[in-house]
Amino acid sequence: MVKKEKVRDSNFELMRIISMFMIILTHIITRGKIVHHAVGKYALFFQLCKCILFVHVNSFILLTGYYQYNKKFKLSKIFQINNATWFYSVVLTFLIVLFGWWPVTKVEMIKTMLPLPLSGYWFIRMYLYLYCLTPLLNILIEKVDQKYHRRIIYVGILLFSVLPTITHNYLFDNFHGFSLPSFVLLYFIGAYFRKYPIDKSRIFEVFSKQKQVITILSVYVISILFNFLLSNFALSLSGGEIVTEIKNTIYSAVFSYDNPILIVTSVCYFLLFYYLRFYSKKINSIGKLVFGVYLIHDHYILNHFLYRYFGFSDMNGNGFQLSFTWKIIIWVWIVGIIIYVVCLVIEWIRQKIFKFIYDWKVSSNIRNKFYRFIKSF
Repeated sequence: MVKKEKVRDSNFELMRIISMFMIILTHIITRGKIVHHAVGKYALFFQLCKCILFVHVNSFILLTGYYQYNKKFKLSKIFQINNATWFYSVVLTFLIVLFGWWPVTKVEMIKTMLPLPLSGYWFIRMYLYLYCLTPLLNILIEKVDQKYHRRIIYVGILLFSVLPTITHNYLFDNFHGFSLPSFVLLYFIGAYFRKYPIDKSRIFEVFSKQKQVITILSVYVISILFNFLLSNFALSLSGGEIVTEIKNTIYSAVFSYDNPILIVTSVCYFLLFYYLRFYSKKINSIGKLVFGVYLIHDHYILNHFLYRYFGFSDMNGNGFQLSFTWKIIIWVWIVGIIIYVVCLVIEWIRQKIFKFIYDWKVSSNIRNKFYRFIKSF
């Protein structure tokens, strides 16, 4: 029997590629402390950039719900994700210590050498937790009808988005969306659009495809501008203790993954790619590599000093060397592309090495025995 290779949807692979580039740009702007040093029109520009870019993490989880809700749980996927994470955690730490790029304590060494992502890689931890829950979540999604599916989403938005946002996480601390409840909520939303395609829904039944896209694009732009205005309103506030608390509440809410306006923006961003249906072998090939891009550039220790070598600050705010002219905007893009391409090449090499080892007969025997041992529990 010939095993058929899974055909990937190039529209969503393109979304993965763009979303990962958004993550890199966000890290340059925030961890490179550009938003902390920018003034005047450049402060406004990079603030707007953050509002546009911040859909990246939510888009990946929406995509997980879209594809995973009707699929079987695979133990091998957990090990594939963890093995890649462990590989980069160990190798990059070793190189950092070997070349003396950054002081690494013994505790940090131990943490990065452990076979589980205990330090850094918060997204990987949350994603693995979510994936382990998918068999239970999928049973619930399969059992409920469309009406109750919507109710689950509404309740989830109220509990894990609206309440944490308006109460500054005092009533329910959702850790600004860096949490499992936020991932579960987005998973249900992504699954809803797979189970009940929006282009076949009642709300769009009298709309042409072009009008549907224009409507979604309009909501997408409006929600971005709304968040942008909120963030600048928060920055304009000054006063006593109460005003400062209001300022911090608004600003932190705008750039939280559980922000309800950001969730709307993320959904619209996802749906725009939903309508963009095409096939490209090259896009699909690159899409397979973006996971490694995240693991490399977001390494727990590497991201402390990576951006300093391009003239930005390190994680401690030291080393900013650039002046704010129009050239810094171009430089941010160039640095983002450099980091992206280098990481893609490294991940391509890693996948080739892993595939070579994976295809060994002895590797297959060990792997099968290990899986049987785990499943015996």
